[in-house]
Amino acid sequence: MLDVRAMSATPHGACVASMLAVVGAVAALRALWRLVAGVWTHFLRPGKELKKLGKWRGGGRGLREGEGGIARARAGAMVPTPLPLSLPPPGKWAVVTGATDGIGRAYADALAAKGGRAMGAGGVRVGGWAAGRCARSPPRSEASRPRPWRGSEAGTRRVRRDRRRSLPTPSPPLPSSPGLNVFLLSRTQAKLDAAAAAIEAAAGVETATLAVDFGKATAADYARIGAALAPLDVGVLVNNVGLSYDHAEYYDEISDALVDDLVNVNIQATNKMTKLVLPGMKARRRGAVVCIGSAAATVAPSGPLYAVYAGTKAYVDMFAKSLHLECAKWGVTAQNQAPAYVATKMSKIRKPTLDAPSPAKWVAAAIKAIGHAEPTTTPYWYHGAMWGVVNDVPLAVTNAYLLSFHEWLRARYYKKVAREAAGGSSKKAK
Repeated sequence: MLDVRAMSATPHGACVASMLAVVGAVAALRALWRLVAGVWTHFLRPGKELKKLGKWRGGGRGLREGEGGIARARAGAMVPTPLPLSLPPPGKWAVVTGATDGIGRAYADALAAKGGRAMGAGGVRVGGWAAGRCARSPPRSEASRPRPWRGSEAGTRRVRRDRRRSLPTPSPPLPSSPGLNVFLLSRTQAKLDAAAAAIEAAAGVETATLAVDFGKATAADYARIGAALAPLDVGVLVNNVGLSYDHAEYYDEISDALVDDLVNVNIQATNKMTKLVLPGMKARRRGAVVCIGSAAATVAPSGPLYAVYAGTKAYVDMFAKSLHLECAKWGVTAQNQAPAYVATKMSKIRKPTLDAPSPAKWVAAAIKAIGHAEPTTTPYWYHGAMWGVVNDVPLAVTNAYLLSFHEWLRARYYKKVAREAAGGSSKKAK
């Protein structure tokens, strides 16, 4: 055991003890900072107002712009002016891939339900006025316009009072709005129709659907998606569609078809969908690209027996980080949201638990992270705590645990297969 008092008795030992104390203090402060930052990020920080992703940031000299209308500063007040024809339509859209099950469906529900302060069928509030709801007061005729007495102070006051009265009165606050319209993409049209009908009934927003098998998607399929998205004002893209292994397996024992599907679904779909919506986001100077990654690549240092899946999700992580820096000057954010276990069909977890929440609970945390500065995040608090613990555990220990755990999963799968095969053969014998 290290005797600090004996060490401090010598000059050299005192210097070493001081250095150890400094290192310990820095480590303690770092741990405290991580704890405070985690509590703020996962529990206290408010989410962004997603409606603002539909805010037009164009405009010219002397104009102040806002959603649905442009107001011009005149006579010390904001007087709304008619909309130029070049502005985008008022509807804002979110695009979700893999939108009929699990996290994708929960994201579609949440985006449709999430309202914003600025909304209204006829316009939104700009600078205290309801642009589009109140038009500029019509010009008064010469006959009805008051004629002040020249040189009269009373006449000057009368003209000023008349100018103030000619300004439009502020409109009352507009009611809270529904959330974003949602464009749903998935493989099965029947499931898409059911999801769209449920979202429209629950949230009162518009929906659109398109059936696409991203594992087999061709250039013609992506051209079809691009044509459908072209007229829409897309503010949020959720690259959720994903594919994993059926069971833990060594790389040389998985099929070539599975490798191709993993790359097409987890990487190529993210690339293609992002490229379809990004030019419009950059032109409108706002938008958010959300990529659903995985803790298998973001939290875990390795993914033995899930090598291709972990590799594709590592690509998604680096893609989001790079795109976030690349597009920041256009007001577009990119983010990799990395869940650990969530109770979905893909994870084969049926009942939600503390460490494996329901898709709705995970998305409730994830949607608050959209638009914030972190290009990579684990939005659910328990998964964030797991990330902190993994970072503090020696790498060799974590890797040994992952390898043994995944090999155990593989052995359990084959035991189940053998048991089912034995049961089936016994039934046939009977």
